[in-house]
Amino acid sequence: MKSYSKILNILIITVFILISWKSFSQETSRKMEISGYLKDLQTIWIDTSSNANFNNLIHNRLNFQWTLNKKFNIHIGMRNRFEIGSNVSTSNNYKRFLEKDDGFLDLTFVPFSGNNIIAQTQIDRFYFDYSFKKLSVRVGRQRINWGLNFVWNPNDLFNNYSFFDFDYEEKSGVDAIRLQYYTGPISSLEVVYKESNTEEKRTYAGLYRFNQFNYDFQILTGKFGDDFVGGIGWSGNIKGAGFRGEITYFSVSHQKDPLIISISSDYSFKNNLYATIGFLYNKTGTTGSAAGFNIFDTQQLSPKKLSLARYSILGQVSYPITPLLTGSLNCILNPSDNSFFIGPNMTYSLSQNIETSVMAQIFVGEKSTEFGDYGRLYFLRLRYSF
Repeated sequence: MKSYSKILNILIITVFILISWKSFSQETSRKMEISGYLKDLQTIWIDTSSNANFNNLIHNRLNFQWTLNKKFNIHIGMRNRFEIGSNVSTSNNYKRFLEKDDGFLDLTFVPFSGNNIIAQTQIDRFYFDYSFKKLSVRVGRQRINWGLNFVWNPNDLFNNYSFFDFDYEEKSGVDAIRLQYYTGPISSLEVVYKESNTEEKRTYAGLYRFNQFNYDFQILTGKFGDDFVGGIGWSGNIKGAGFRGEITYFSVSHQKDPLIISISSDYSFKNNLYATIGFLYNKTGTTGSAAGFNIFDTQQLSPKKLSLARYSILGQVSYPITPLLTGSLNCILNPSDNSFFIGPNMTYSLSQNIETSVMAQIFVGEKSTEFGDYGRLYFLRLRYSF
């Protein structure tokens, strides 16, 4: 039954494209753009028992955009992933995880899988854009980013992501209808309805952006599943240092109402060193052990639960060692259970379209703390963009 549903969804997409193409065939000349990349990611995972696990992921992305005329265009983005190694062989539910799709259309496929090998194809962008004067309408699977901070985004009701899933730069999309009306040169009103197969992930909300006191502000309100939500965000600077913040409040029936606050600041020094600090407060979070939450699972994430911890602290630095070599270091601390994460990264540009990176994700803490049960991961990645 599930396979028939996938076939039906593909037919729906095909029909929409053909109808749109035919409808605008008499307009100005059409233009199609294709872009993407091909990556190979080698991973060594040393678990908490000091066992070494090896994994290889080949990741291909294709982006297609048809500009039919000045007002209308179509965008489709898909990724194809071919994975071999212990991630597949040691997890009984890995196939089920990879083929899960929470959208209105099921556009995620696992063409084949074996004992230690699996392939995944996912259409994570499929939308129609229409613009007329001050109005912009987008319908379909798209990324809707209401966040202002670099890592934790409680204002982002639609597309929260895992900071640790660094290989998915585009982030996931949602099936939604989005209307934007520009009320001025630097102000706009936005209304979004997100459809989902599950009631708790169905969302509709409005956001108003404006500028005051040389700061960009946003105010949002709406319905997030069964919860009413309200929030505010800002972005500006204090004496040359960026200052951003997001505050979101959820009114939850028969439960303690979550209040999430995320604040960050960033600064570029004269020697090109770039630094960021951030802070996350979760009113319903724990001040004890924050274990039991898979930080890699984007399907668990929501703006109400960016972390199980009451408090989290972030630090980031990056520095261009040479014009072709850049180094960075990320750190996240849970001050309640004293567990922390360290992520060093070195990226070297081999040519205009090819780069290689060496990275690590080191999780430190006692057993059953937020970061204490993951061990260490080491990565080598080669990327070709086109």
